[in-house]
Amino acid sequence: MPTRLLRVCLVAMLGFSAAHAQQTELPDGQTQARLYEQEVAAHIDVVAAIAQMKARDQYARKVLMRFFEGNDFSIDERIEFEESFRPFLEAIDDENVAALRPILKRYSWQALADIDPSLVTQAYSIVQHGPLDLQKASVEQIRPLVADGLVPSYAYVNMYDRIAESEDRPQRYGSQTICVDGQFVLYKYEGTPEELDARRSEMDLGPAQPYIDQMNERYNGCGNK
Repeated sequence: MPTRLLRVCLVAMLGFSAAHAQQTELPDGQTQARLYEQEVAAHIDVVAAIAQMKARDQYARKVLMRFFEGNDFSIDERIEFEESFRPFLEAIDDENVAALRPILKRYSWQALADIDPSLVTQAYSIVQHGPLDLQKASVEQIRPLVADGLVPSYAYVNMYDRIAESEDRPQRYGSQTICVDGQFVLYKYEGTPEELDARRSEMDLGPAQPYIDQMNERYNGCGNK
């Protein structure tokens, strides 16, 4: 084939390829719209499911606090009230945990944070009221997210101390309490009060004693004498 004719063919082929590409490639706005649709479709079910769990968890406890704060219970009345409502509340927690377990098998805590950081704090609310095995499987995944600002420090602190209390070990940060003579006091903790407050400070928490004082004032202790 003569050189000139070959060049003409090559130019024609290049022109056809460019025109074909212009026809098949979406404008940038449409491309971004497709990516948006794909991302929402991929995660909207898990976002909605966790939000529903969080709503059940928080509403049940919000109403419970209203009953605590609106009644001047004696110690016996408070114990009777707690024993009576506990199976109902535990059933709500069990339903939430059953729904959350398959999600946490599919997504790591970091993956949830990548989708939407609020998913981590919402899922945390379910896990903290769940069984020990679920808490232990989650706590060390949550710890790095605190340093990244994706999880409030109190979330990790509460879960870590809850696990310690469940295993009859001293807590580290002083977030868990017990009831003694109608007043909240700290569950046993590592080291001295000064060391406890130093650890709390590292997690951006205030001293332990004012925290206990506030709890007793807000809830009128853990049962009137």
